Amino acid sequence: MKLDEIRDLLRRGEVQEAEREMLLHFTNVPQYFGPYQPLGDLLLQFGHVKSEAEDYCRRLNLSTGVASLSYAVDGVRYQREIFVSAVHQVLVVRITASEPGAISLTARLSRRPFDGDMLQENEHTLMMEGVCGSDGVKYAAVLNAQATGGECRATWQLSRYSVCRCSNFATHGSDYIPQ
Repeated sequence: MKLDEIRDLLRRGEVQEAEREMLLHFTNVPQYFGPYQPLGDLLLQFGHVKSEAEDYCRRLNLSTGVASLSYAVDGVRYQREIFVSAVHQVLVVRITASEPGAISLTARLSRRPFDGDMLQENEHTLMMEGVCGSDGVKYAAVLNAQATGGECRATWQLSRYSVCRCSNFATHGSDYIPQ
């Protein structure tokens, strides 16, 4: 199977050859698929950004599709794990810390230049909905946060304080119907 061959090329460090094979075997002709746009951005702002991070490490597990990063700040070890489920149409971000109450962050949804209306569903859930320009596609994005060992508040953004573990779930929908 071509995908396994491309993965082998990547493991051997032959990135340009892997890219050429991907373009050859995994893209369509014509290569223009229409004016697709990203749904938006999930912005995470951490409370420890003024401190210097040490022992920073990023990983991508090609078998599981989980991207992770870890680092230490002021003796506390932080870890983030991120994955997307196409079947469930959800992005999951799991954030943990080695010390209780060490995570302090704000999570926001943004979709510039077509920022939508931000609605608070409950204390853990925000929804952003809008339209991409006049007569554009209607969209909605939902951000849900589950915090362990602390508090979570939703206003126009989600804020968590003194949390030892946090998971963010973002999902979406639109009224786009392919022709």
